[in-house]
Amino acid sequence: MKISKNDGSKIVVDVRVKKRKLATDPYETVDLGDVIKFLEKEGINVSEDYTCENQDVIGNHAENISLSGQFVFSKKIVKKSLTSPAKSDTVEEVKEEVVPDPEPKVVSTKPATTSRRRRRTRGARTKEENKLLGTKTVE
Repeated sequence: MKISKNDGSKIVVDVRVKKRKLATDPYETVDLGDVIKFLEKEGINVSEDYTCENQDVIGNHAENISLSGQFVFSKKIVKKSLTSPAKSDTVEEVKEEVVPDPEPKVVSTKPATTSRRRRRTRGARTKEENKLLGTKTVE
């Protein structure tokens, strides 16, 4: 990380991460929080006085993440109004009529009944079925 521009209104930080060549090379990721910590170590308090205009995530753990980038911080512009809003000393009393809510209609929500199909066991066959099937029941 390197501060490339630092005038009173704008700070530009260049960030670069080394590319991994071997599987044993460590993962490195730099985001906005890391840049703010770096600037605080340098003696610049950006969290209160500056806003980040251009931020990015820099890393070497995937192909779609860039290896270098810039973080741009600009000074916050505070607009001060010269005239104060008019103050009124009067207190207005607002009366609200309380209208009772109409009682909701009772709607019965019975669950949809589905017919259950009962399976008969082999011993529950009737005599007519036994005649048709040609089976004998043991009694």
